[in-house]
Amino acid sequence: MDDQIGLERDSDGYLDQLVGVFDALKPSLSRKATLWINLGDKYADREPLCVPWRFVFRMKEAGFHFHRDIVWSKPDPMPESVKNRPVTSHEYVFMFSLAGTCYYDWFGVREDAKWASDPRNGQRIEYHGKRGSASPGTGQQAFVSIGDKRLLRSVWTITTETLKEEHYAPFPLDLALRAVEAGCAHAVCLTCGLPRERIVESHPLDRSDLPPDHPEYRPSRYDGGKAGSEHAPGPGQRYSEPQQTGWTDCTCGSEKRRGVVLDPFMGSGTTALAARLLGRDCIGIELSESNCAMIERRLAQGSLFSEEVAV
Repeated sequence: MDDQIGLERDSDGYLDQLVGVFDALKPSLSRKATLWINLGDKYADREPLCVPWRFVFRMKEAGFHFHRDIVWSKPDPMPESVKNRPVTSHEYVFMFSLAGTCYYDWFGVREDAKWASDPRNGQRIEYHGKRGSASPGTGQQAFVSIGDKRLLRSVWTITTETLKEEHYAPFPLDLALRAVEAGCAHAVCLTCGLPRERIVESHPLDRSDLPPDHPEYRPSRYDGGKAGSEHAPGPGQRYSEPQQTGWTDCTCGSEKRRGVVLDPFMGSGTTALAARLLGRDCIGIELSESNCAMIERRLAQGSLFSEEVAV
């Protein structure tokens, strides 16, 4: 299609157009919105053009806040016959926001914990601090989280996907699901626009509170009778487990609407499908009529916009 982004004469023109799109979208975004952009690089004269990172700096110059670079690691990359460099098996996903404070559901996007060197009979352990790092005599050691989940990390290993439809570069549904769940609230106030966020509290545990089959379990006090409190742990190690206790709410008393995802480059409609699966609404923009027809077919099993309102 003539004049579409990606047909510029050079990478500078491409970046100008791409950043211009997001800059034009600013008035349509909520104050706590996040932006997730997937970009691969291009090569010229056998050298990378560094398009993804040049895009980051252009976005910062346009006033966006840069939060994180995420490496999408592909176990099944496109084959290459290059002999002067390693085969490319990753792309970047960049996270931006309009303000330094944004909506990010860290609890909802936690990933399965995998501790190959510390299986602990199936218990998942995460250390906050260093063992034995406390001052002598205090008994203050590492504070440990126990559970089957850990915080989402910045390398996402996700297999590529192909479609029966004709689309040359669909990104995986799992990638879109992570971004939508992390960056788009399930419910937003109709009056003030604030999203509902999880209230998560850390519940401290003593050794006697651990599962009996846990290697650190002790049936009674082990510190000579000096038990620590919730705010001042006593000698020995203490454990915690994060638990959701509720949702935040504004003081407006208004009804809530579903969070809305805005996709300016719908392509094959994967982001819209992810939004629907997670109970969010989606507004998409796509120039290609054939792509629009493909999106309608992919979403033919149900309406893109549900009448159900999140509370």
